[in-house]
Amino acid sequence: SMSSASSQATLVRIEQFFAGLEERARAATTAGEFVPDFVRDLVNLTGAAGGQLWQLSESTPVLDVEISVAATHREWAQSALARDVVRAVDRTATTGQPVVLYPGQSGGEGGTSNGSPFVWCLAPIATPGEVAAVLVLMVDPVADPVALERLTELIGSACELATDFFTRQRIRNLANEQAFQTGLVAAAARFHSAEGTDSTALEIAVAARDLLACDRALVVLHAGRRVQLLAASGVEAVDRRSELAGHLARLVQAISTTGHPAGEWVWRAGEAVSGAEATEITAARIAYVDQAHSRALRLIPLATTSEARSAGTAPAGNFSSGESSRQQLGWLVCEWFQGTDEDWRAARGESLAEHAAGSLRNALDWDRAPVARALRGLRRSLSVRTWSRTAWGVAVLAALAVALATIPAELRIEARGELRPSRRTELFAPRDGIVREVSVDTGSAVQAGDQLLVLTNEQLDLDVQRVEGELETALRQRTAIETSRLENRPDDRDAPVRSGRLTAELEQVDVRIRSLETQRDILAAQRTSLELKASAAGEVLTWNARTLLDHRPVRRGQKLLTIADLTGPWELALAIPDHRSGHVHRALQRANGPLVTDFVLASEPGRSWRGELTLVGTSAEIRALGERPSLEGIVPLLPEIGGERRPGVSVTAKIHCGRRALGYVWFHELWDLAYRLVWF
Repeated sequence: SMSSASSQATLVRIEQFFAGLEERARAATTAGEFVPDFVRDLVNLTGAAGGQLWQLSESTPVLDVEISVAATHREWAQSALARDVVRAVDRTATTGQPVVLYPGQSGGEGGTSNGSPFVWCLAPIATPGEVAAVLVLMVDPVADPVALERLTELIGSACELATDFFTRQRIRNLANEQAFQTGLVAAAARFHSAEGTDSTALEIAVAARDLLACDRALVVLHAGRRVQLLAASGVEAVDRRSELAGHLARLVQAISTTGHPAGEWVWRAGEAVSGAEATEITAARIAYVDQAHSRALRLIPLATTSEARSAGTAPAGNFSSGESSRQQLGWLVCEWFQGTDEDWRAARGESLAEHAAGSLRNALDWDRAPVARALRGLRRSLSVRTWSRTAWGVAVLAALAVALATIPAELRIEARGELRPSRRTELFAPRDGIVREVSVDTGSAVQAGDQLLVLTNEQLDLDVQRVEGELETALRQRTAIETSRLENRPDDRDAPVRSGRLTAELEQVDVRIRSLETQRDILAAQRTSLELKASAAGEVLTWNARTLLDHRPVRRGQKLLTIADLTGPWELALAIPDHRSGHVHRALQRANGPLVTDFVLASEPGRSWRGELTLVGTSAEIRALGERPSLEGIVPLLPEIGGERRPGVSVTAKIHCGRRALGYVWFHELWDLAYRLVWF
């Protein structure tokens, strides 16, 4: 009766736990309101020594909450062995299935092992499309597997109810991110539409306060060696000579001149700056915080990427030098007065700073442009004395412009490539190994089914020997069991028991034999795949193939041989530059068929041929180190086209892309370059 009353009380506790869990999952809005109570109540309900909840931040397990009840669990949690649970958590998140690890047990997959004195019960908390968190309970070892199974079911049911909270949390995060992106797009439009540097800086400060959830945002500009406060959220104009602006300028100057790396500078109340830069920065920070009453500060660099003209010519505010450099314009300062920046997301700050830096750079360039000087020069050029010469010049330029705009000419796009057979076969290594035998060399003629290469893999050979040895042992064991069954006397007292035991052992051995035979067949197929044969007739094109491959180690997927049919059709493989591919695609659409292509072979430079471009790739690729991206175009060679047909002969081709205005044909590349550099 006492056991029945205890079971009834346990059931009541479980029902109360699930009812409270379901209510909290619906009512909680943050992880701090839900996760600690969820783990603590589950630990108390199950009598576990401790529990943990790991959230997956970009697929990386991060410990969110840890509850310790037993002293043994607290001691273990502070030891180096506690890090082993990360592998088990990662395995559970990958498989999406519950895992139970006993003390001293090794899971094998992913190197998971349990070096604690507890049984680990891991259960995933899955949201649609991903695993959001993993719950880990450390319980004392129990002898009753049924009790452990019921405990696992209880944990799984609790995780299923917790899924409701994590799903709604994910939806809220996605909605917040969408709202931020929408606000960022609108803010970027306001940045670029603002007139003047001051108006742009004010728009940046207002947007930073609203989008980054700070109490005040300020924009600080590096003007040579001086630091200037441009704008602050909440006010239309700032007093750049105020005491607060001076303290902020000294803080920014201290951070910039002490070798601070290109990145955020962060301070929170109760924290101190460490390192060699502490003295100067701390003094400036204390002076500013005492005046502004801030409890948290974040300084985000406003920098743009620019091309450096030559080594050593990068501006003074650059983060790096070389072909491209990061030119720092100033800082975006975010302040918190009441709380701290606990909900800060670095990616949002970087995104806003990137748009803000570009618009601020444009505003500065526009303010510094010599527009007034150009207008004064234009007025002098239109004086009475120079009017006649100007009119003649304008007339000549107008006539030239009309001629360039009206005279038609053929637009031909140049591309380079090579001559190659149309029917080619590439031979790749099926797995890691060593080339044991090479049956062909450069120029060898092969037929379909001819053996080309034989690879060896030491691990595969060892696996074959191991499986064959285990299979032989299992066969002998089966023979011994069958012999024992024949020697069993029916009239013995324990004959039925011995017969049942031998039958069970025989079934186990048969299962093992079938498994080993399957493994043997799989390994035999893998060994057969190491004998590479030709799939079609042709000639080996790989240069110095025997010397290059004989007894050399190869990696899986490595290209070993190229075989081509030199008697079949040939084609030109053209590399159409990516910046010219638009003309070719538009010409193909207008022609609704192949494009006429003139080409010259490097082996016969004094003679040109004509073919038709029939196929153009849809994606640009970098085909060789140092080359620009290009699209592949195919020009089949007709039988009547002569010339030496040798694989790899260089080709220069010009693709006919229709008739355009003469000015465009002559200067379209110059126009595209000017558009990218000046207007884009």
